[in-house]
Amino acid sequence: MIPVAELATILTHPRTGAPLRYKGDHFAAESSPERYPVVDGRMVDLAGAVEGRSVTSEAARPRTPSAVERLNRWYNENLEQAISNSIFAGGGVGFYAMRSTIRRWLRSTAPTGIVLEAGCGDMRWGRELPAGCRYLPIDYLPAAEGNPWRERRPLINADIARLPLADASVDHALNIYVLEHVPSPEAVVRELARVLKPGGYLYLAGPGDLSMSHGEPHIYYNITRFAYAKMFRDCGLTLAQEAYPYKTWTTFLLLLYQKLVRTDVYNRHPLLKLLQAVVLVVSVPLCPLFNLIALLLDAVVPFDRRGYAIYMALVRKDGAATP
Repeated sequence: MIPVAELATILTHPRTGAPLRYKGDHFAAESSPERYPVVDGRMVDLAGAVEGRSVTSEAARPRTPSAVERLNRWYNENLEQAISNSIFAGGGVGFYAMRSTIRRWLRSTAPTGIVLEAGCGDMRWGRELPAGCRYLPIDYLPAAEGNPWRERRPLINADIARLPLADASVDHALNIYVLEHVPSPEAVVRELARVLKPGGYLYLAGPGDLSMSHGEPHIYYNITRFAYAKMFRDCGLTLAQEAYPYKTWTTFLLLLYQKLVRTDVYNRHPLLKLLQAVVLVVSVPLCPLFNLIALLLDAVVPFDRRGYAIYMALVRKDGAATP
């Protein structure tokens, strides 16, 4: 991960685009009185300062979690996240295909230099980067901190639709499972294209044409492959490769699993949360067989690129690569 002090070479004012200077415990622009604090010495809080809700002050407010919140946290940390991306969850095999595709693209493009992850979540994908990359995780905490499995805060807290980075300042970028959670996906893709150096790659995985709502209330879109193609063209990006890790039958199984095992109804009462744990335990030995059936159907039935939960794209910014 890039040291905080070195962000002064690429960090800009979120509204004016003026360069920000590192002042030890905060960043500031020469032409503005605003200060952007460095929280705990490792996160630059731009969104909190701009919107008047400091991350430091919010974190300092004591609050006792409710019984449902405590059960939900334990359930997510000890059960759901360990199972949901595996053969023991309906449609979970799609995650293996998705992760394999990311790894294959990273091997084939061999990224170096600064790699931005816009909407970094738990920073899982940063751990997939080759040695020598300088990882730059950015997320928008007002939307992202609701995730019960969040372990760490990003290096920069900022709105990824208005990235506080200079033009052509990063070598490559990751954007994984994010576009469905932003009000304007095209604004995010346009910002990613702006901060990418010419010749840089964007590794993207986003919602397909058939994806269930999650992460409420910050959920806005399903997106077809045609909409992605238009966004890429309009933003000066060239599609190099695309992939569909969740084909139609795996997608159907994923939707069914989410409706039966991961529905939000279980979060309404502690007893319902316990019921969810029972349903999960019952589903675990059944899901490997269901996943196998879905994979066989996807192999036998021709895939017409309709009915997919996730769309993946490797896109390149137009222009010659710069050192």
